[in-house]
Amino acid sequence: MKRILLSLLIASPVFSRAQVAEALEVTPDQYTAFERGSSHALLADNVNVRKTASANGAVVTKLPIGTWVEITAKGAPFTMNGIEAPWYQVSFPSAGKKMSGFVWGGLIAAETDTSQADPTLFYHFGLSKVVAEDEGATNTLVQVRAERGNKEIGRLEFDGIGSSASSHTTTVKSPGGLRGIADILEFDFNDGFCAGGFGQTYLAFTGSAFVNLITCHDGFDAPMAYDERVIFPSDEGGVAGKVLFIAESNEEDVAKLAEAEGEETSGIDPEMKVVETLTYIWDGSKLVVVED
Repeated sequence: MKRILLSLLIASPVFSRAQVAEALEVTPDQYTAFERGSSHALLADNVNVRKTASANGAVVTKLPIGTWVEITAKGAPFTMNGIEAPWYQVSFPSAGKKMSGFVWGGLIAAETDTSQADPTLFYHFGLSKVVAEDEGATNTLVQVRAERGNKEIGRLEFDGIGSSASSHTTTVKSPGGLRGIADILEFDFNDGFCAGGFGQTYLAFTGSAFVNLITCHDGFDAPMAYDERVIFPSDEGGVAGKVLFIAESNEEDVAKLAEAEGEETSGIDPEMKVVETLTYIWDGSKLVVVED
């Protein structure tokens, strides 16, 4: 898929990678920042609940994936797989009693969603690994796991957009008649500042495995703007049996602005225009581009 306009936006950002990294240093990790009194599901399986907030603490018990725990206190940070997350004191029911202990924040799901196709199926989303790059930037790998009855039935790791400080939301969507897909999961990433990371990744869950369908990127470097979006059959404007990709940019009007700079016509308002469209079909295992 073409990314020419987006690469132009990234090539000359308002902020350097080092400046962006420095700005993010004061932003809380959006994947592992949990409030006292809130409840969250465990992202991993056989999670160690420890007596103290330490990787060397005695193990009180082990809990399966999807177990809901209540955050009661926050402890010191601990780093594993490049992920720096606090230890959390949690409480949970066990054999009719309320127990407590400490769980590392990287093993707690940032978000949990219920399948539209099966109310007993849950999707847990969180960090997988953070890899350091040049000038303080990072590559954030995230993961999603499917769970039913505290048993993992599917897992996938994929590239996140932005950093561990980026805001994110998940949405479970109907496949809209695409055969063999139980749910479509939309992961939306938003840095909230110019030259930051913006975009969406779409996964399909077949009932036993995840498939990485497509990733869209948005670019903003005033006055330049670039936007990609996907329309599924069940979305407004959707087409039965097809997945539509649309890219828009205001590059044409921005070029006019540049040419007219300093002249009376310099007040041109850049407008978004469609610059690329693609049509996909689902072949049962992946999206395939088709000619209109």
